Amino acid sequence: MHMNQDKHRMLVLPNTCASWNRKLLTKRWQRGSLLVGLLITMVIFAVIGAAMVTLLSSSTTSQVSASHSMKAQYMAEGGARYVIPLMPDSDFEKGPHVFKFNDGRTFFIINKENGSRFTSTGVVNEGSGWMESRVTIQYRISSLFDYCIFGSEIVTIDNNAVIDSYSSSDGPYDTTSNRNNEYYVGTNNSMDSGFVIAAGADFYLPDAGETKEQHLEAEVDKDMTPKELPAGWESWTDLLTFLHFTSNGQVETLTAGNYITTDMYFTNNSSLTIEGDVTIYVVGNYDGSQNSSLNIGNAANPDSSLTMYVGGDMDFSNNTVYNYQNNPADYIIYGLSTCNNIQLTNNSSTYGAIYAPTADVYTGNNAEMYGSIVADSITVRQNALIHYDEDLAGLAGGEAGVLTQYFVEAQ
Repeated sequence: MHMNQDKHRMLVLPNTCASWNRKLLTKRWQRGSLLVGLLITMVIFAVIGAAMVTLLSSSTTSQVSASHSMKAQYMAEGGARYVIPLMPDSDFEKGPHVFKFNDGRTFFIINKENGSRFTSTGVVNEGSGWMESRVTIQYRISSLFDYCIFGSEIVTIDNNAVIDSYSSSDGPYDTTSNRNNEYYVGTNNSMDSGFVIAAGADFYLPDAGETKEQHLEAEVDKDMTPKELPAGWESWTDLLTFLHFTSNGQVETLTAGNYITTDMYFTNNSSLTIEGDVTIYVVGNYDGSQNSSLNIGNAANPDSSLTMYVGGDMDFSNNTVYNYQNNPADYIIYGLSTCNNIQLTNNSSTYGAIYAPTADVYTGNNAEMYGSIVADSITVRQNALIHYDEDLAGLAGGEAGVLTQYFVEAQ
């Protein structure tokens, strides 16, 4: 009996020990779980902390970069304001011009494309790695002759007409050594209504992938206010009928001065030579359609120029304008508000620039124009050639405006 009880008690003891072990294991597991949870929490906070440091560092870097980019933009704008007065000066050559501090670091770079277009690049912290920042802004100085041809209402180019450009400061136009693609055809009208560019229009496109459309600018909002006569024109010398030629082969010379004439009429094979700086107000029409010639300058007076204010229509058919220095800027024509029609046809050749905002200009039948044409409407066809002189771009003043603005490099 006792033996059985003792045996029964001995059987109970192992169960009590197992229960105690389970409790001990449970407490240890709970402590281990707490430790694991603590470690996981520490890892999470460490990751969050590292992320916060990265974010703060990135935010600081971004703020510094943005600040430097803004400073670079101010540098670019400052460079533009500095260089605008220099743009028309031929001594300020095309290409890059680098401006530096005394320690040799660059603060802005001007790249002159032509007389009216340039880029200004502002530079901050040059040579300092990620701290360096550059911003480039492209500018155009608005002027009367900043386009090869500009028709406020419409420009039509077709039937083998040729459009290209050159720089008179680099010498005469030459298809091999002085021919460029720095020309633009513009209109104040829309792209669809302002341009009629036929497949036969020959735009000089030397660069691979270049298209005609890259040279068309619509909705320009160019100021087309007609020019007014200069103050004091009433006191200019009246030439009466001096420039209305009456006999074939008539030869005349006009020296420096300001003149008024009722009209200008050239007879067959006649010629007029300009010596010195001459300004003429033609009240009526200009007719040079009889195989005549207008000579601006000669060996004795190479720096001569002619500026004309024309109240009527103009006809350059069969007329040749000889410019002694082949410089279109030496012959400027201002069509007044009453000038409605200008013809350049029949193998005529002209070095000059025409601003006639109320006129319709027709150029055709092998006519050749070296310079620029600005008018209400312009038609160029029948093998006519228009060679834009890039050096006209800064001529006749105008206010500077931003054409486009973009970040070229920001570090």
